[in-house]
Formats: sequence, C-alpha cells, structure tokens
Amino acid sequence: MGRRIEKSKKALRAAFWQLRAKKSLQDIKISELCQAAEVNKTTFYAHYQNIYELSEDVEKHLLYQVISDIPRNQDYTFENTASYTLEITRAFERHREELTILFRDRDVSHLGAYLEQVMKTVIFTKHPHLKNNVEMNFVLSYCIHGAFNASMSNPDIPLETRLKILETITQVLQPVMNQIQPLRSEL
Repeated sequence: MGRRIEKSKKALRAAFWQLRAKKSLQDIKISELCQAAEVNKTTFYAHYQNIYELSEDVEKHLLYQVISDIPRNQDYTFENTASYTLEITRAFERHREELTILFRDRDVSHLGAYLEQVMKTVIFTKHPHLKNNVEMNFVLSYCIHGAFNASMSNPDIPLETRLKILETITQVLQPVMNQIQPLRSEL
C-alpha cells in the first residue's frame, strides 16, 4: 500500500474515532468525517463504500492491535491455552474503553465474531494444518466466544477474579484440546 493511501486511511480512521466517541455510527455523516479527516469525499469513496465499511476496517484494525498487545503472542501453543486466554483477556481490558466506544451500538456478539476471525487467523497462521479441522474450529469458537462474552458481560467482577475463573475453565477444557487426534499427531 502506498504512503499516500495509508496516510489518507489513517486520517479517516482518526476522524472516525473522534466522531464515534461522540455519536452513534448511524449519525456520522460522510461529509463531516471527511472534513474532520481533511480529505475530500472522493478520497473517502476511493477507500470505502460507506461508513459501515470504514467501521469494519477500524474494528479489525483495533482487534489486530489488541492481539499484537498480547505478550508472547507468537509463543502460543495448544499446551498453554490457559495462560494465553489470560493474556487475551488482559489485552482486552487494556482496550476496553476503545472497544466500548466502537461497539456500543452493536450486539457484543458482533465483536466476538471479529475476535474469533482474528484469533483463528493468528492461530492457523502458526498451525495451518489445523485450519480445516472441524473439531478444532468448534472448540476454538467455543473458547473464544465463551471467554470473551463472559468477561465483557461481567465488567463489575474484578479483573483478577475473572482471570482466575477463566484460567480454571481453560484448564478444565485442556483435555478436550488434547483429545483432538489430528492435533496430537501433527504437533
């Protein structure tokens, strides 16, 4: 991607964040977004079809940022799912305010779906042989959505308590991960 394109997209994302902090997604007008980003509408439409496509781009960008904030992200293996789940949860907590702003008008499951997509991309990049494993996809979906929804739906429970509960649940699920035959034979 060229510098000018990246600069325009970065300006549009920054302007989107400014407006999104104050308004619902439906109330953001392309004209005000372009004015805040200091770009013209032609530039906007060269990159995005509508405000919803920009929103999806910003959402995915934020989720990749959350994932990149996970220490030892590249060290993930299926033997350390409990510690990895805790790191994911901590990364989400560091970005809770941004996530709340971005997804406040939407069902939390929308964010969970994006998280699943991003997490599976990260995991299957490291373990491409598991991408078409139906059992693994199912277990990962269950773990990702379960941990995410439980944590996001219970913000009043102290973080350390949520982390301890998630660690216990993940440790209980570890034998299920270990039973998935292609995983054991290919790792």
